[in-house]
Amino acid sequence: MTSKTVAQVFGSPKVVAFKSKLPDAKYCSNPELLLGVELETENVRNSAGGYSDILSSGFNATQDNSLRGSALEFISVPMRQATLLPELEAFFKITKFSNRNYSDRCSVHVHANVQDFTQEQLSTLFLAYTVVEDVMFQFVNTGLPEGVGERDTNLYCVPWSQCRMNRTLLSTLLQLGHKAAFKNWQKYTALNLVPITTYGTVEFRHMHGTSDMGKLTTWINLIGSLMRFSKESTYDEIVATLKILNDVSAYERFYTAVLGNYLPYNETFRQKLFDGVLNAKYSLWYVPEKGQEMKQVPEVAVNPEARHMTTREILEQVERLQAAREADRFREEVQRGMLGTADTIRPLAAERVQFEDTIWINPNRNPFTHRPQRIVDADNQLAVNLADQLRAERGPAPAAMDPVRVTPVRRVRNNTGE
Repeated sequence: MTSKTVAQVFGSPKVVAFKSKLPDAKYCSNPELLLGVELETENVRNSAGGYSDILSSGFNATQDNSLRGSALEFISVPMRQATLLPELEAFFKITKFSNRNYSDRCSVHVHANVQDFTQEQLSTLFLAYTVVEDVMFQFVNTGLPEGVGERDTNLYCVPWSQCRMNRTLLSTLLQLGHKAAFKNWQKYTALNLVPITTYGTVEFRHMHGTSDMGKLTTWINLIGSLMRFSKESTYDEIVATLKILNDVSAYERFYTAVLGNYLPYNETFRQKLFDGVLNAKYSLWYVPEKGQEMKQVPEVAVNPEARHMTTREILEQVERLQAAREADRFREEVQRGMLGTADTIRPLAAERVQFEDTIWINPNRNPFTHRPQRIVDADNQLAVNLADQLRAERGPAPAAMDPVRVTPVRRVRNNTGE
């Protein structure tokens, strides 16, 4: 594992933090973390020149053709987190933006600096993010403005949990290095890794368009907490912690360590955390133990009671979770009209077709969720291998348990839509 930083590997441009005249935020999760935000807005003044009073205060404006009507995207220069929060508040006081300036097409993107992250720290960040991704989406989806759909169903913000790229991300990064890991990454993932190779940042695309400073403050603090945890923890520590997470109190301690005290640990967030731990353990299947060629299968856990389940029950629960996510996502997009006509699908197809591991869109037929047969076959083989290895580790099943032999469920439709 190399000790080189992202800046050393990719030659990232040196970042100079904006010097604000406003006092720093008194309370924030990671005061020195360098961040940048992109604020997409609609129904604004006709040109960026109409906002000359704020463009000298750390924000630039540009036309955004992905939006409709009189639309601008406001982009901040890099700022410390302690600087960004008061600057954002001042920005919204001047612009007086409200819900009328945002639609389902708008979003808030937050770039976090990782130029000084080593290979191990990036691995820790990616693994920790996998655990809390569903929690972060749950927060973003709370209190959505009218007409704004849930962000984890948005075509431009695909969760890692609905992709396959992240499954091999850790293995590729740890074994082959930075350039191989990010070579084929796709922009429209919730945590976009493409900017690592150019700017030395990761992009959080989860947040819908909003001027709600309360929600934005919490969101930025969650990102700051995640980044701080990833910098202060080692990869081996987080892997060891995930392997022994087996009771409610241990889950809560890990939740607080990663995200701080910015969200309550209630039943809703707890279930999202359970799902995230499952996804993280699944991704660890691909990472071999040090000095070993054989991939080590971690104990799979959907919830704290999973250790009492048979392997068949565990894998069936994994299948149900994944199937439910895809079915809900597809149904909601159709209901919202996002996949309603060939004209709305075709512009997306060129880039979305590269997402061979998530939602495939066929521009020539009625839209449907499609996963290529080779991807399904790979998943099925993984399920069989997982069952075989778990059985070998645990020994013969008790008489009361059904012998472990998994017949994975195929959820792919053919090209006729059947």
